[in-house]
Amino acid sequence: MILHGTRWIRRLSERPPIFWLQFHADQDPVKLVGFWSDLLDAPSEAFRFLRKSNSNQLTGRIWRSRYGVLSVTVSDTYLRARLQAWMDLTQQSWK
Repeated sequence: MILHGTRWIRRLSERPPIFWLQFHADQDPVKLVGFWSDLLDAPSEAFRFLRKSNSNQLTGRIWRSRYGVLSVTVSDTYLRARLQAWMDLTQQSWK
């Protein structure tokens, strides 16, 4: 999903995407960025970090995000306006 979303953002915006990576305290952010950077063909400078403060404190946790949790954003008000217009037109067609 992230790869698909990143491709669309790159097609629809001239601005570079920014990636937010949430990871656990016992994970290596450099290795995680390496994984995502290779997959998304993105420079490591495009990544921002959100370290989970409750790591190792969740008793009974059976699922773990091996590569962290990544989200992709872009700061493009023109793209936001175009998407809003598309959503408005779509919603009007429902009437």
